[in-house]
Amino acid sequence: MHQCASVHAVRIIAAERDLDAAFAARSIDLARLRSRIEAIATLQGELRLVHLETHLAQRALLTPEQIARYDALRGYAGEAPVQHRGRHH
Repeated sequence: MHQCASVHAVRIIAAERDLDAAFAARSIDLARLRSRIEAIATLQGELRLVHLETHLAQRALLTPEQIARYDALRGYAGEAPVQHRGRHH
């Protein structure tokens, strides 16, 4: 997951830099802005998908007891969730 996520992150950073450069050069119009924002949003969605697919794949490898503990740690079992950087808990 880390390697795949890193590839997506690099692409997002490059797309954001290109967008910033277009603004700095004053070479962007509304159509290009929309296109670049949509491309960045797609990249962000792909990164999020990689992350959440990994969570799903992990469950297939766990015993029922491990799943219960995993759910509790993630806050899915009614217990206080562990703080995460993402918003999907």
